[in-house]
Amino acid sequence: MNQVLRTEGIVYGAGYGMYLKPTFFLARSLSTETIEGHIVHTTDHELVRDLFTAPAMLQGTTIYLRREVIRRCCGTGSAPQAGQRVALEDAFATFGIRPGQAADERAGPCPGTDGARLLPDAPPP
Repeated sequence: MNQVLRTEGIVYGAGYGMYLKPTFFLARSLSTETIEGHIVHTTDHELVRDLFTAPAMLQGTTIYLRREVIRRCCGTGSAPQAGQRVALEDAFATFGIRPGQAADERAGPCPGTDGARLLPDAPPP
């Protein structure tokens, strides 16, 4: 199905989510890359989706990174407690993500990926 949708710049993802409930989304494609044997689809604006909103999904060797969901999780979630904030900042810093950095900003190379980037180069929406 994605071969047909790719010509329209759209990606379809479906599978089983939490508690083995079916899940799906249809989103605008930003990029498709192969990183260490995995096909990585990075999406932005979601055209349609179910209620399950995982920021990333894995199906076999295919990974779907859902930037719209990442922005929502990082921007509108409840504020972490003081100790959690430090732990989160340390975890994000490992991947070159700064506090307050917009999800659209390009991050530095991911550790152990031979220069692959956490957020692929893409034009701003």
